[in-house]
Amino acid sequence: MAKVRELKDIYSDIDRLAFNYPNAIKLFLADGDALSLNTPYLLEILKYIQKVFPKIRRVSTYASAQNILSKTTNELKMLQENFC
Repeated sequence: MAKVRELKDIYSDIDRLAFNYPNAIKLFLADGDALSLNTPYLLEILKYIQKVFPKIRRVSTYASAQNILSKTTNELKMLQENFC
């Protein structure tokens, strides 16, 4: 089973990216299948991305079919709404 990183570590990475690419409009969540994370945790990450990247228009990630199917329709809608 993959290790889930602490939010503070993820936020640190996002802050570094925002400093180096303040006008970014696209972001890719790397380092694995982000949809394997529980939805509230992933939503926290997405909200933080929107906060530090005011111009962001799209967030992409890898996602296995298994992890997509493990999300409810409501969870997928919430994620879509928060993927910008």
